[in-house]
Amino acid sequence: MATVPPLVALAIQLSLWPFLRPNIWFLFFPAVFISSWYGGRLGAWWGSALSLTAVLVFFAPREHDLLLESVRVIFPSAVFFATGLAFGAFHHRLRVARAKAALALEAERSVKDDLTRAQAVSSTGSWRLDVGRGELRWSDETYRIFGQPPGTPMTYEAFLARVHPDDRAAVDAAWRRALEGQPYDVEHRILAGERVRWVRERADLDRDAQGKLIGGLGTVQDVTERKAAEAALELARDTERRLLGELEEVTRASTAIAEAVADLAKHDLAKVLHIIAVQAQALTSADYVAIGLGTDPKRTLDPWVAVGMDDDVAAAIGRLPHPVGTLAVVAREGTFLRLDDVRKHPAFGGFPAHHPHVAAFLGVPIRYHGEAVGNLFLGRKPGAAAFSSHDERMVHMLAARAGVAIETATLYHGEALQRAWLQTIIDQMPEAVVFLDEHGAVALENDAARALSRPPEEPGAGPRSLPFDVRLPTGARVPEADVPLLRAVTRGQSVIGEELALVNAAGELVPVIVSATPVRIGGKIAGAVAVFQDIRALKELERLREEWAALIAHDLRQPVNAITLSSSILMKLRGPSGSATERESLDRIRSASARLDRMIGDLLDSSRLEARRLSVEQKEVDLVRLIDEMLGSYRAAHPAFTFALRAEPVRPAWADEGRVRQVLDNLVSNAVKYGQKGTEVTVQVKGLGSWLEVAVTNFGRGVPPEELPMLFSRFGRTREARAGRAPGLGLGLYIAQGLVEAQGGRMWAESTPGQTTCFHFTVPRAEAAEASEPTLH
Repeated sequence: MATVPPLVALAIQLSLWPFLRPNIWFLFFPAVFISSWYGGRLGAWWGSALSLTAVLVFFAPREHDLLLESVRVIFPSAVFFATGLAFGAFHHRLRVARAKAALALEAERSVKDDLTRAQAVSSTGSWRLDVGRGELRWSDETYRIFGQPPGTPMTYEAFLARVHPDDRAAVDAAWRRALEGQPYDVEHRILAGERVRWVRERADLDRDAQGKLIGGLGTVQDVTERKAAEAALELARDTERRLLGELEEVTRASTAIAEAVADLAKHDLAKVLHIIAVQAQALTSADYVAIGLGTDPKRTLDPWVAVGMDDDVAAAIGRLPHPVGTLAVVAREGTFLRLDDVRKHPAFGGFPAHHPHVAAFLGVPIRYHGEAVGNLFLGRKPGAAAFSSHDERMVHMLAARAGVAIETATLYHGEALQRAWLQTIIDQMPEAVVFLDEHGAVALENDAARALSRPPEEPGAGPRSLPFDVRLPTGARVPEADVPLLRAVTRGQSVIGEELALVNAAGELVPVIVSATPVRIGGKIAGAVAVFQDIRALKELERLREEWAALIAHDLRQPVNAITLSSSILMKLRGPSGSATERESLDRIRSASARLDRMIGDLLDSSRLEARRLSVEQKEVDLVRLIDEMLGSYRAAHPAFTFALRAEPVRPAWADEGRVRQVLDNLVSNAVKYGQKGTEVTVQVKGLGSWLEVAVTNFGRGVPPEELPMLFSRFGRTREARAGRAPGLGLGLYIAQGLVEAQGGRMWAESTPGQTTCFHFTVPRAEAAEASEPTLH
């Protein structure tokens, strides 16, 4: 841009050369000036250089002497460069001055804007007083605080006119003291339009050397919100003090109620209600207070406790009220009622005869966890002051605390009745009932349990925490860890119908059926309960039944034997000469009598097992030989089956050969009876430590898993056996198990429906068994 003016000047000079030839310099001076104006120092240098070059190239004459021409060139060169540098320096300083002025103006504006914003943010305005000029200048924020348009002329009198009338004299007096040299710092109210605001004013006054006022600077801060907060805080403090006083009163009343509840062993529910009514009367100075429980309009509020009414008046009324009328609004609808005159309420139905008149009324429902547990009614005589909101609030707080007390007292009363009822039931039970706590100590027992208690001070009678001496039916002591009641409380095991015996105080061995179960609370064992049923009468009946069954079975044996003998004799007498019909009839008679003889034998064995009079004679028995002989007879009698013996080399068994044969006969005959024809019946023998195990397996429909446990019970038969025509009483496996157990072994069954059924039993090995006398089982 700095090179343009010299070029323009050159063009003009060339165009005007014929007319201005003697004046070849005048247009290049303004060109240098313009270049320095636009380009500063650098522009002045370039403008001067271009202008000088143009003069020398285009306008310097060539015909004169070289020395003279050099002088003439040097002069304009110096002039142009000096002029350009002077113009450049001048414009540079001018630009710097303008930039500083612009920055100063911008800074002043920024400071003013920041001050205005700061005053708006802090709600603090300012003012300046100039006594010499008689001016009072306010900032924009001060105008806003006072609710005046900015720029409105202000004087001290105009300011004082906007001070609240009630504060005007105090503000004027504070200003006059400030003129005398005291600090000016005052809070007062102002009228800002239709609003009243609180402001805080402070001032710093300027004086001359003689102490004469010449001006000053002051601030005005809007403190309306702070004043409102201070007022609210003071109100809150007053409310807090009042509520604390009310809370102390209610707490004293609640403490009296709590003490009554804590002493429920001495106080009943009516006593607790009476204390609540008395405390409500003390809190409100009511003339009459009543409290009642119930919401059913068909039933009276019972219990009902009234305070402030003479006993004669209560006796004259003679009945308890129902929750109807205004009482129903409180009791049934759960509504708080505070009435200046209850007689004017739409639901009011009048007072019963002899009832004192009541005007002011306060009804408050008492709730616990949202459920109605009682109702509190307060009344004042006609002419007395109405209940206030303070009274209502106090009764509300009392009712909130009374709900817990009433619920607790009600539950305690109900629980006491239930405990007494339960204790009576337990005491009247014929079975002995014992409760243990979590530590195994007896917490409760009934009369029947005490009748079965062990002899006192008997040494070694078992765990002293139990009142019983627990024995096995044989009379042997049960180890402490195996006592059903202790198993329930220590291990959480349940025992149902276990037969044991107890030694009572008279030293008698009493047979009992024991059931025990743990008591759990929240998954934790909190104790245990056990029931001991005295079965002496049942045992006696069972003994009589077994004796009767044995007697009948024994007496039946004689006619059955006679029938069998007679049929055999007839069969021999007829010989070959008898007809086929006669032989078939005699065979059926012999078969039926044999089956009847086996059934009678089963009944006799069952009776002996129950009476524990079944004898076994144990000695060394070659078990493999015995089984092989039996299977030989079965192969001849049942050709539809294949019989296999799979035996390991084993030593003799210590068993009763006849009883083992009876057990095997039962198992193999069942395998044939319920097995599938054409399949194999397998008998396996193997050693099992000090025992020999025998397993009889057949293929057939099998036994459902749920019916396996009942196979060894007396008269127990599967559904398929009962539905089919296979004969039997259901005593075979019961007797077989009893025979095995009598020899010290055990029996069990396994079955896969539709495939195989296997019965196992064990007997001791001869070398492992101790010699002993014949055992009665």
